[in-house]
Amino acid sequence: MGMILLSLYSCQESAKSDKSTVDSKDMELLNTADSAIVSEMNVEEKLRMIKVYKLAEYIDLNLTDSIYTLLITKEEAEKLGVDENTYKETVTALEQVNNAIIEYNRHHGEGDTIVLTDFKQQVKR
Repeated sequence: MGMILLSLYSCQESAKSDKSTVDSKDMELLNTADSAIVSEMNVEEKLRMIKVYKLAEYIDLNLTDSIYTLLITKEEAEKLGVDENTYKETVTALEQVNNAIIEYNRHHGEGDTIVLTDFKQQVKR
């Protein structure tokens, strides 16, 4: 899984969950992550990461503009089990990433490149 997606997960505030286990279907989402990282997580951290991974399937990368967009509404995300707080934090994190990309492009020449992760493709692997 791309480092930015892990960063999206790690920059979010701790959120309490009423779930105490990770079901096998949700655990499949974590199979694309670094197993060493996942093995060190407690159940609450895994549940939070799963929510971010669910949203990752809806993060669009516009290669022309090098901008990420979240293509799911808060209501649609809630139907997938993603709470409002996680949704808002992901939107904020994407805005921060987009601003960093814009700043990078502003200060570097056309010969410089930045490697961007297509989250939808990473999650599908």
